Amino acid sequence: MNKEKYDEYKTTKVYWRNIFRNYEIYDPFEEIKVDTVPERILEEVIDSMILGEGQVLDFGCGTGRLGFRALCKGGKEITFIDICEEAIKLVRNVALDNGILNKCNIVLGGVEKLKELKKESFDGIILSNVIDNITPLDREELINEATRLLKPRGRLFIKLNSYICSEKRTQWEFKKLDEDFYEEKSGLYFWNVTKDKSDNFFKKRFKILRYEEVYYKEYDQYNRVYILEKL
Repeated sequence: MNKEKYDEYKTTKVYWRNIFRNYEIYDPFEEIKVDTVPERILEEVIDSMILGEGQVLDFGCGTGRLGFRALCKGGKEITFIDICEEAIKLVRNVALDNGILNKCNIVLGGVEKLKELKKESFDGIILSNVIDNITPLDREELINEATRLLKPRGRLFIKLNSYICSEKRTQWEFKKLDEDFYEEKSGLYFWNVTKDKSDNFFKKRFKILRYEEVYYKEYDQYNRVYILEKL
């Protein structure tokens, strides 16, 4: 696949810029609320990463919410990386406002930034709705880099969108770009794979320790959550 056929995430950046530019600073020490099933499961899944006093990477961090929760649950230091300037500004402001900037390494950029990081330097890596929203070449590179960066038996948090059936893809005006790879009407990329396919993709490098399907009532959709352990 020729990566040059894509727009290097121009529309992705515009989409997330509009989301994050008005996002309010929040309390990273506050547990994700447990009044809904999705949030309860996410807290439990982060616990199952068993970070200890470890180093954590939150790649494609967005608001940084999951990364900060990992930090609060025992992580010693966390590296946040995102291609969206507004997301990076938000994460920095949250860390600064709460006196934890010294525990954070905050970086603007994409997959290329991972190559600057030392081999086997992380106990845990978070990829929340990232691996299914990037190009196929970047997805392969990202999973390879995650494998390189994790310490032996390090743990990887993966959150994927649900599989979208043909009828809904048509209804939602998905544009097919390649096998299992689409562009949404919003301009975001979408890797649309069944659980069997995602399982097989991860099993090449990781042991699947935990799998959850998390229902989000407001969107009437499920997210698929994995905890993987480096082989």
